[in-house]
Amino acid sequence: MTIKALEARTGLDRATIRFYEKEGLIAPKRLANGYRDYSEEDALALEKIVLLRRLDLPLEDIRRARNGEVPLGLALEKHEEALAIRQKETEQALRVSRAIRKDGASYQTLQPEKYKAQLPPSKPPVLPNEPKHYATKHPIRRWLARELDTALFFLPGGFLLAWLGAADTVWVMLLTWPAYSVFALLLEPLLLCTLGTTPGKWLMGLRLRYHRYYEGVDKPTFRQALFRTLHVWFQGCGMGIGLFTLIGYVCGYLRANRGDEQPWDYDWEYTADEDVSGIAVCLLLAGLLAANFGQEKAMDLMEHRMEVIAEARRADPAQTDYINSVNLIFAYHWELAEYRDVGISPDGTFTGREELAQYDLTITVQEETFQSAVLTGPDNEMTSALANGLFLGLLEARNAGDGLKWSVLHLADGNFRQVGNWCMDYSVKEGIATVTIEKTDETFWYS
Repeated sequence: MTIKALEARTGLDRATIRFYEKEGLIAPKRLANGYRDYSEEDALALEKIVLLRRLDLPLEDIRRARNGEVPLGLALEKHEEALAIRQKETEQALRVSRAIRKDGASYQTLQPEKYKAQLPPSKPPVLPNEPKHYATKHPIRRWLARELDTALFFLPGGFLLAWLGAADTVWVMLLTWPAYSVFALLLEPLLLCTLGTTPGKWLMGLRLRYHRYYEGVDKPTFRQALFRTLHVWFQGCGMGIGLFTLIGYVCGYLRANRGDEQPWDYDWEYTADEDVSGIAVCLLLAGLLAANFGQEKAMDLMEHRMEVIAEARRADPAQTDYINSVNLIFAYHWELAEYRDVGISPDGTFTGREELAQYDLTITVQEETFQSAVLTGPDNEMTSALANGLFLGLLEARNAGDGLKWSVLHLADGNFRQVGNWCMDYSVKEGIATVTIEKTDETFWYS
């Protein structure tokens, strides 16, 4: 029979039935779909437990009688002795209560010493072993916790995509789903197997433990937590794919509304605090806003970098070829060995050293033909090295190998070097060096 039928027959609520099951007093079978199938023996066992608990027989005595460790008659006999003692204590308490009323004592005039001797010695209070408050009936709290956790776990994937945006748009498209999913699928199991909770669950007063039969409940292993997260991700969240996600949420809510367990909660103990403070709700909403803001920033960064890529790809091929040739010179030319870390980015700025921020480079291309390169910066050795690289890069772009073969050495104020009909003019004014590489009307060959 189903748990609903069992509730109707025994008068017990779902949480109490689950409690007795986890205590080992009933053992329902599991169907192929994971749902429990309660037998007639389970129902009869619960009816016996209900009767004996109404007699106030301790649960441990019921368990021992069920397992044959002690006859039921003997357990009841000992319990009757305890009830008789309790009855005597109750009668004594009743007499003292009447005496206090008869004396007309108020709270302010009450003298405890006068009546204390008429009562039996006090015993430390025994806290009842109440069934736990299960989270099955709290779909909204579980959904809010899931939303915050998902938003937080997706943040690393969003910033990873933003970084990939500087590399290649195709790769970004291929890696979007894995970049988001891998972090979400790994961070939640990691938190569950170490802390036993997640940020969203902690704020919503939810606790999740794995039920190890015959050993109680404890934090799960990473593997157990990973399988649960995968189950939630694929069935409960529809892999985060539009309509599938909506269907998963609706089905999960309907199961919770019926009081049924979610399929991924089998063999787990998912409990909830009875109430959630307003501060926790405010913190969760603030966390959602912050996580969504971070996602938007990550997406903005990715879009910006992808625009930079697109802009670079729209640049004239002649400029791209020239920049690639200059970078090749800096990377491999023997005369520029100490400048291996220097390079030019697609937008024409120098990279590799902080002092390169002092230099400006303007590359002019017309009708897909390189026209000139103008470099301005401090008059020092680095300026000469940059000039050499820019000039040899031109030769390399014209004919592969020329730039690596030719070596333009030291450039002084007012001097220039020329190969073919390309020349380099190096001038200095007020400490600022200007290097200009452009075509001339005459042809010279220098070696």
